[in-house]
Amino acid sequence: MKNYKGITLISLVITIIVMIILSGVGITQGNKLIKQAKIESIITTMITIRSKAKVYAEEVNSQVWDLKDDINAKQNRKKEIFLESFNMQETTLTKEAEGELNQEIKENGGYESYELSQDTIEKIGLKDAVAETDFVVVYNNNDYTKLDVIKKSGINYKGKKYYTLSKLQQAIKE
Repeated sequence: MKNYKGITLISLVITIIVMIILSGVGITQGNKLIKQAKIESIITTMITIRSKAKVYAEEVNSQVWDLKDDINAKQNRKKEIFLESFNMQETTLTKEAEGELNQEIKENGGYESYELSQDTIEKIGLKDAVAETDFVVVYNNNDYTKLDVIKKSGINYKGKKYYTLSKLQQAIKE
């Protein structure tokens, strides 16, 4: 009787198949984790922008509180302050982004939307985190504490595109 030592061809093929299956599962899970991390990074950036936007809103309101009698003068002065102090230019929203806005932002006088410049992104401290400036802050005209942050290019999550921070957070909770 001969004594064979070593790996048979069948055991080698089985080992290779098992390794291919394991690597396929690992790569798939790795890709999911990378996508999730990118979305979480965008959400964190948008939350940071929202927090700073609230501070900006308080600063603006502190400068225009005494213009209550003249609504147009107040609105115009707010726009000037956003541009002069924070380098945020008023902009219009796409229909998709506007459709995602919460009713509380749209109601009672409508809303104003301001695009963040690269300079504003740097002042907030997000220079390294944000490559492009495609964020917009949307304020309720009468209550600047009601606001949302929009990413103009949108964020793909589970096969759907989201634009506002509030809708994206809502989708993640579901």
